[in-house]
Amino acid sequence: MSDSSPRQESATPGWYPDPRGSGTWYWWDGDRWVTSSASVYGGEPGVPVTRIPVPPHPADRVTRWFPEITPLRGGAAVFAVGFVAVTLALNTVATTSDGAAAQLLALVLLGISTFGMVAAAWFGSWRWGTGDLRRDIGLRGRWLDLGIGFVGSIGLTVLLAVISLLMTFAGAPKGTNLSEAERAGRNPMFFAVLFVLAGVVAPVTEEMLFRGVMLRGLHARLPLWVATLVQAAVFGLAHFTPSQGWGNLTLVVALGSLGFVLGALANATGRLAPGMVAHSLFNCIQLSLLWVSLGRI
Repeated sequence: MSDSSPRQESATPGWYPDPRGSGTWYWWDGDRWVTSSASVYGGEPGVPVTRIPVPPHPADRVTRWFPEITPLRGGAAVFAVGFVAVTLALNTVATTSDGAAAQLLALVLLGISTFGMVAAAWFGSWRWGTGDLRRDIGLRGRWLDLGIGFVGSIGLTVLLAVISLLMTFAGAPKGTNLSEAERAGRNPMFFAVLFVLAGVVAPVTEEMLFRGVMLRGLHARLPLWVATLVQAAVFGLAHFTPSQGWGNLTLVVALGSLGFVLGALANATGRLAPGMVAHSLFNCIQLSLLWVSLGRI
């Protein structure tokens, strides 16, 4: 038995989790550890070609309303942070470009925010987890999550209002990521697209990447509350908008705080659905308030 395998005192064959908390499962055949899937499934001479059932997973042991958080391996967090960094760099270039280059980058960023984040979440699960998004990042839901998400959206809205007041009192410049919507005015088609992207797409894709892959990857190396804080900071920085200047201070602090609450919600429930609902309703509330305010101008 190599030093990289978990210790096992029992002679009973079966799947056993790595006691070091890496999230990896190992097969004990009664005599030795088998870490190769080819070996387990009959890839070596002398081993019967009999498929061994998929091992149980801690996330499947739902003995209470909310399953426990299971970490991915640390590489998932590095990958997720790198993905966000590349996206932020492309957004910075796009805002400083014009003409065809700006339009092309805008399309690339739209693809990243829709299909790209989902693909990144799937790859993180496949590469550093079991490949099952339901197990690895908590992509599951229950009817109860609708109520939790509704309450969460109200809490996020109140939190944003409090942070905005505090930043204004401190003399920090105002920052917003809805400046394009403000310039467009009450354009029904533009707002319809915004409601789809911000109210439906972004809450799903961002929760999968930030509160799914990134948070659980960080949890492999850090205490859960520290991992939640780090992913929240990255979430805030991911909304950095070059055109806002020092207004980014308010923007990053506010959205980072919201990211922390959404992370805490994912930790408390063991699922992404409550955060997706809260995130979606919160974004819809902000867009609705903006629509009403533009009508008064």
